[in-house]
Amino acid sequence: HAPLKSCGRCQIPRYCSRDCQRQDWKVAHKAVCPALTRLLGSILGVRVLDLSAQTLDDAFNDMSDADQMELTSWLDL
Repeated sequence: HAPLKSCGRCQIPRYCSRDCQRQDWKVAHKAVCPALTRLLGSILGVRVLDLSAQTLDDAFNDMSDADQMELTSWLDL
């Protein structure tokens, strides 16, 4: 199996191929990637994927309303 590819910015989504990555970028990820990158970058200045629920909740609450809406709509996909 080939290794999964991840977004070069936020590192969150994993894709089976470059084609799947491009498709997702066009239909969904392009809209939320900036918000995800800011969220992850704001937590101790590094991308931390192993977060406690409380830390993630605090970071979410510190986001702007627009970023919260982008992230929430992406999570509802």
